[in-house]
Amino acid sequence: MSSTRNDQDQRHPVEMTPQEVMQNLPHRFPVLLLDRVLDLQPEKGYCRGLKVVSANDPHMMGHFPGNPIFPGVLIIESLAQLLCAYGFYCFRDQAAFKRYFLLGVDKARFRRAVVPGDRLFLEGRQTKQKRDIFFFECIARVEDEVAAQASLMLMFSTKA
Repeated sequence: MSSTRNDQDQRHPVEMTPQEVMQNLPHRFPVLLLDRVLDLQPEKGYCRGLKVVSANDPHMMGHFPGNPIFPGVLIIESLAQLLCAYGFYCFRDQAAFKRYFLLGVDKARFRRAVVPGDRLFLEGRQTKQKRDIFFFECIARVEDEVAAQASLMLMFSTKA
């Protein structure tokens, strides 16, 4: 983990409103798939966020008409965006880092359909770091039921 954290980060979990999420991520509707950061604890390598799934989301209209299901690949993207918010916060003092890239998805498993009206709780735990590459174990839940889980690998980039 980074040495850029200050004492306040280590004492208090951080939250981000939807506006703060948009300030920290380059994504915008309809690609922005993270509504809020609920808990960000850099000292523990942990983050938790929320995606509220709506029938009005554009991708729900075609996946599948009459029986909409939030696509599994978008669950993974929601998790990746949470990890980006975590990274931007952890390294906010290092202006050189401009973007994150999803490098890999391993051991992805989808356990439950996610449908309009579901509140998808996203969690990430950093497991290791090799230079500018970060590894996370992630889980997406609807209430207490696991909807998906995966190992994700992200990389910092200094290019805008």
